[in-house]
Amino acid sequence: MERFHNKRVLMVMAHCSDEVDLGWPILQEREIYREVIVCSGSLEGKKALKELGNELEIKTTCLDYDGWLCELDKEDGTFVRMCKELQKKIIDAKYDYIFTHNMMGEDGNVDHQIVHNVAMNVKSRILMTDIFISGGWVPYAAISFNYKKTYFREKEARCEVNLDFYDKCRKIYFGHSAWQSEGDPVLTCNLYLV
Repeated sequence: MERFHNKRVLMVMAHCSDEVDLGWPILQEREIYREVIVCSGSLEGKKALKELGNELEIKTTCLDYDGWLCELDKEDGTFVRMCKELQKKIIDAKYDYIFTHNMMGEDGNVDHQIVHNVAMNVKSRILMTDIFISGGWVPYAAISFNYKKTYFREKEARCEVNLDFYDKCRKIYFGHSAWQSEGDPVLTCNLYLV
């Protein structure tokens, strides 16, 4: 991860707590200048995100969308408005890299895939992990060969979760009853540049 020390990474995530649960490879690196943009969060999630930002001394922003992004109204333009607002936030940012969800949405989460697609259409220096959580949203046991061949070619780092850091962040979300993830944290992953 030393290659990214003193670099600016904009973390673009779908939901409050995704930056901890799925973005820990970047979030736990204090030598990286980090900023977090989250698209959707409950009132409690927004409070937890703000507290996390204060605790880590990083800028955090939550767009004003609550609930599932994939369920935003397409008829009245809310979904398109959210995508354009996120796109503008990314374009206006001055960062070396963007970190976002991988193309599978880690666990097949459609909102994660939406955010991934918006980020991929904005800037070419995208970082993502190969975190894959089987079950729930996807019937697959692993990331397919075609996805690996297409996306996971430029491996930048092997990452291990700092459990003390992860637990500290998770406790902030628990304190607001806003933790979204089920199960144990993913302990290791690879970070890729796309």
